[in-house]
Amino acid sequence: MDTLEPKSLWNYFQAICAIPHPSHHEETLARWILETAKNLGFEATIDATLNVIVKKPASPGYENHKGVMLQAHIDMVPQALPEAHHDFTKDAIKPVINGEWVTAQKTTLGADNGIGVAAALSVLADKTLKHGPLECIFTTNEEDGMSGARGLSSIGIKGTYLINLDGEDCNEITLGCAGTARITSLYNSKGTSEGLSSLTWYSITLTGLLGGHSGVDIHRGRGNAGILLCKLLLETGVPYVANLESGTAANAIPRDAQAIIGIPKNDTDWLNRFNSAILSLQAEFAKTDPGLTVNITETEPPDYALVPAAVTPILKALLALPNGLLSVEPSNPSWTRTSSNLGIVKIKHEDRGMFFVETYNLVRSSDEKEKNEIVESIESILFKLGATTRKTSSAPAWEPDQTTNLAQTAISVFSKLFNKEPLLSCTHGALECGLFRTLYPSWEMISIGPTIQYPHSPDERVHIGSVQQFWTYLTALLAELP
Repeated sequence: MDTLEPKSLWNYFQAICAIPHPSHHEETLARWILETAKNLGFEATIDATLNVIVKKPASPGYENHKGVMLQAHIDMVPQALPEAHHDFTKDAIKPVINGEWVTAQKTTLGADNGIGVAAALSVLADKTLKHGPLECIFTTNEEDGMSGARGLSSIGIKGTYLINLDGEDCNEITLGCAGTARITSLYNSKGTSEGLSSLTWYSITLTGLLGGHSGVDIHRGRGNAGILLCKLLLETGVPYVANLESGTAANAIPRDAQAIIGIPKNDTDWLNRFNSAILSLQAEFAKTDPGLTVNITETEPPDYALVPAAVTPILKALLALPNGLLSVEPSNPSWTRTSSNLGIVKIKHEDRGMFFVETYNLVRSSDEKEKNEIVESIESILFKLGATTRKTSSAPAWEPDQTTNLAQTAISVFSKLFNKEPLLSCTHGALECGLFRTLYPSWEMISIGPTIQYPHSPDERVHIGSVQQFWTYLTALLAELP
């Protein structure tokens, strides 16, 4: 990437890729950012949640301008193809240039939000830029609960304008976002060890789905691997289940799922029913997930398994959970209003025949009442199963306002630079701005970024030319803010 422009931004991004930084494992990257800022000669601090705040004085002549905050999150979503064998806590991301795009080798790239982090560092390093008093805020764990943003203290932060660098379209200015709620559940069930050797045991893998971001891709109608596998098992005759797993993150649509199941040897027609159901599923998702593949092979009997009578209510509860696109904005049907994503489901043997069933749901909505109704529906379904539920985090929606000085200046600068009007959006993806609006209502906020496609999936890629446009726009906007 040494040949790409702007050089400083791409160099910082390459350095970020070399430091493992999935959610909950950002300390090494946070401390690297801290030392990088100090080496540049700036005041830099790190707080208890590992947020890093760097202050850069105003350019000559800009001392009386209002303070600007550049904000980006330093964690990334860890998603990989099964054959990648990638340990996100230890292994570096390997970016590659593919035509007009930069992507990664069989993993998420982390352009969401590594490009934003690199842009903020480049602004700090560039002595030629014009801007008012500047504060760069690097937050942690945006992707799994926003604990960094929740733990951010405004004490000592003096900025008025916050430019969030987590946008995903270089022609778009985001002025609002959906609110979110995360719900986890845990349910225990007693398994058996009796008679398992008399069954025929199969290992099933469901792969080839496109998956994607549970916010910006949820309206595309893509299959959820865990839900599809549960549907196959329920429709073809509930089996004994020794294991079932799908998904690795609540905010990513699961791409693959696997299970170990047992079928009575006298049910000779089960395999035919199962193969027929696969064909129906492939036909149903031919347009959205043309690579949908299900493989089934015989395997050895496990030590313990759940009997069909225990499996049936679990599968029915999982399939009853609200999932996918649930409603659109009445004023603009092209905008998603409310959605839910069953991002993780696990049925695993724990100890001495006891199994646990674990789920992770992420609900998004621009309507707080509707969001809470979906949360209550999920909790009710799981409560009837006997599961214990917990709402691990909740963030309010960020209501759009294009009348602020920041928004008006951002629109004007874009129009003058590129001779066209920017797209104004309210994203269904969650942004930390939603929390900041509640915590610090005086801040004026927008979100911008380069063009990033398929975030939260191994197909994630960032458009090279859009990064240059994003940089040109950001630096021009800093110079023009009143």
